[in-house]
Amino acid sequence: MEKVKAYVCIPTLNEEKHVKSVLDFACSHKTCVSFLVDGRSSDRTVEIAQSLKHENLRIIYNEDRIQSSAVNLVAQKAQEDGVEFLVRLDAHSKYESDFIDKVLGPFERREISSVVVQMETQGGSHWQDVGKVVYGSYLGNGGSSHRMGAKSGFVKHGHHAAFRVKDFVAIGGYDAEFIANEDAEFDYRMIDSGRNIWMECTAPVMYFPRETIKGTWKQFYRNGSYRLKNFWKHKKFPELRQLTPVAVVLSFGLPIVFPIIGWGALLPGAAYILIVLGYSMLLSWRSGARAFDVAFLAVVSHFGFGAGFLISTFRHLLRIFRTALWL
Repeated sequence: MEKVKAYVCIPTLNEEKHVKSVLDFACSHKTCVSFLVDGRSSDRTVEIAQSLKHENLRIIYNEDRIQSSAVNLVAQKAQEDGVEFLVRLDAHSKYESDFIDKVLGPFERREISSVVVQMETQGGSHWQDVGKVVYGSYLGNGGSSHRMGAKSGFVKHGHHAAFRVKDFVAIGGYDAEFIANEDAEFDYRMIDSGRNIWMECTAPVMYFPRETIKGTWKQFYRNGSYRLKNFWKHKKFPELRQLTPVAVVLSFGLPIVFPIIGWGALLPGAAYILIVLGYSMLLSWRSGARAFDVAFLAVVSHFGFGAGFLISTFRHLLRIFRTALWL
């Protein structure tokens, strides 16, 4: 095999539907060694990987069963082996054939620490088709730059694709206490350390949203919870697009929990519903998706994120209160 240019990390946990395609893609790059880092899957993920018999594939196990730990394991291995770059792939995403070359290219042209890319939401099942409409619009992404056609250049955050190993390790890698939102937390530290992040817009990731409403709620609830954890750790106020779902949940929840404030407090919530319905009808007209489905998925996503953020806030304040009482 040629000199190893990069290690490729592919965290998995019950990804039997997708593992073959992502491994065939990753292992087609002969200058890279791919690591399937499995969280002890209960399905046939590892069995399928072993049956492929790719020469440049290694299978290791991630006892923590979370993505941040998986990437840290491969980064540590890369450092030990003197490999300069690390590429991160998600098993449930699709990539263009030259994706790895494109995300490693910027390292050769400029002194950068990491490369991030845009996400293009893809359809599949019914709710994935609806998700493609929702998350490809302001209604679902709030204008996030790595979802709305940003240009290549230096940024503060994006979807993680590749790292210079020495820089990844120097700032401590991913915080393994973050089950979700580990990328945003990492980018805070990357920028604070004086290093930089490059957005490479020629290499989008084709991302598949959750197939069910339950899965969507759990995903956004978790994201909201760990966005709050990010705030407490770095003392950096969330952006407006992240606070909007929190305000929406409060606008409905406060009048119910505290009726004394008056039902007039529901007016912002009513305005929110009208805006969502109006935007959903516009998206329906453009895409052909049912307006009700678009609105429903958007509301589930917003309320999931807002609820996760607020409940985590309450739990955090409760811990502070209990600690103060013990003191």
